[in-house]
Amino acid sequence: MNEKSETSPTQVRRAPEWVSPWSFQAEWQSEPLPEESAVPQEAIEKPREKAAAAAPARVFAKSNPAPEITGRPQERRVESLAPRQESRTDLAASKRPMSASVPDELRFDTLAETQEPPTQRRVAPRPAARERAVAPPSRALRALGALLRLLTLLLGVAGLLMLAQIYLEDVPKPVDEDLRLKLPPDIMPKIGAPSLLRTFLDAILAVEKPELKSTPPWRWDPATVHQVVAANGAAWDTLRDLLADYDWHSNHSAWHREDLGSHASWREVGILLQARVALQKGVDDAAAAKAVVDIGRLARQLQALRSWPSFMQRGQELHVICLQSAARLLRDSNLDRVGLRTFQESLSTIEPLDRDMQEAFSAFYLHEKKRLLGERSGEPLDTMPAGVLKPRAGRLFFKTQETLGAFATAFRGARDAIASPMAAGMNEAAWPARFFLSGLRPNGAGEGYFLDRWAIYRPMLDLHRLAKARQMLVQVMAAIRRYALDYRQPPSGLPNLRPDYLAQEPLDPFSGRPLEYDPLRDLLYSVGLNGLREEGHITEPPLADANEPTVKLGFLPASP
Repeated sequence: MNEKSETSPTQVRRAPEWVSPWSFQAEWQSEPLPEESAVPQEAIEKPREKAAAAAPARVFAKSNPAPEITGRPQERRVESLAPRQESRTDLAASKRPMSASVPDELRFDTLAETQEPPTQRRVAPRPAARERAVAPPSRALRALGALLRLLTLLLGVAGLLMLAQIYLEDVPKPVDEDLRLKLPPDIMPKIGAPSLLRTFLDAILAVEKPELKSTPPWRWDPATVHQVVAANGAAWDTLRDLLADYDWHSNHSAWHREDLGSHASWREVGILLQARVALQKGVDDAAAAKAVVDIGRLARQLQALRSWPSFMQRGQELHVICLQSAARLLRDSNLDRVGLRTFQESLSTIEPLDRDMQEAFSAFYLHEKKRLLGERSGEPLDTMPAGVLKPRAGRLFFKTQETLGAFATAFRGARDAIASPMAAGMNEAAWPARFFLSGLRPNGAGEGYFLDRWAIYRPMLDLHRLAKARQMLVQVMAAIRRYALDYRQPPSGLPNLRPDYLAQEPLDPFSGRPLEYDPLRDLLYSVGLNGLREEGHITEPPLADANEPTVKLGFLPASP
């Protein structure tokens, strides 16, 4: 029996199915139902209306299944998963408009009026995703962040300004009224001592043999001593004129014009003066004693010239030479009682005084102040060092006023420590110290300048104490020689010298106790700079050891 494949008018087509874009079905399809599955139209509409009224709209959000035809509940249509082979009629039907193939009752726009249209599947966010969601910053937090950035910028600018102020701004001018010398100015229009001193230095002929410079002149050959002294006859004549002028006008402005203390001939002056003493020693001890005192007088005159620190240095050097020559002369002296007493009294006139050294430190501070400030120092213009009037230019890492304050502190401490025992010392902790990268400090260059200049003045305090100790040793040695000449034996103790030979008990300036006297070893000594009692150090020339300046009295034969 031949049956036609045409669609019967009584057959009912299914409503078009909506397929999710994520499904395997690519498009809407409509296919005729089998003949045995044909059901009346009322059987399709009534179950649909009941399902739409009973089920909520979100049933479509699960799997969006196609609506089933419930004509026969006991039978369900199972579609094959295999791809369906569509006939030409089906393809033609699928190309027709939806409105032409779907009845009005089952059209999509008609269903949209009565129920929620099918939508895409909505996936609810997971709880972890909600927790990871970051809320945008609020307006208060944004304002707080901007404020913190502004404060950071302001702190950076303030730090830079503070750093610039530390490195560029100088300190106020130091108070130095206590360091000013209250001496009347010397109104003498012209003095001759500076020109005589230069003539004396220019006339000196240096000793040519190097071995003579390392040996005391009293150990030279007598012919060599005579030759050296005779070759400097012009210098001795000028020195005689200098020493005859007892008033050198040490406060006169003429001494500030030239630094004569740095003349190259001063290295030869000490040798020539000792050679003159050795020459006189072979002829007359009284003349030799007078030559020794002349060295001391020259030393005192130089120390009184406070215009340049070099004058104090040369004066302290000549004072040591004077006392060494005096100790060597007294050890084997042939002077009588009158000669010894005259010599002892003459030595007391060249004794270094604490008051003079204190004034010298004040004068040296003014000298450094003039070097730094020039005419702005407030000092007389004719007393400027070498006539320099311009102040030292301040620059980065060099603060003029702060550097001047370091000089004021150092000179004030040195001045106050002069009359104190050696144990007190100086407050050197207040001075700047050199260390790695110290030049990068705010006043690094100024501190370096201060330390370089202070190296000139720092030894003067120790040399002043040594000069006082050596002076005391030589004067006590002269008193012991006088005592031995009267009593035919040295004293058993230093108290025996008072009051006939010494006006007061000799005290060691380093220890504050009496000098160390050992008659059995024929020695008289001081504890020296280190303050330790080391039983004396015999040197040649005498008094050469700064830690234990010692003199041999000459009553016992010298040890080999």
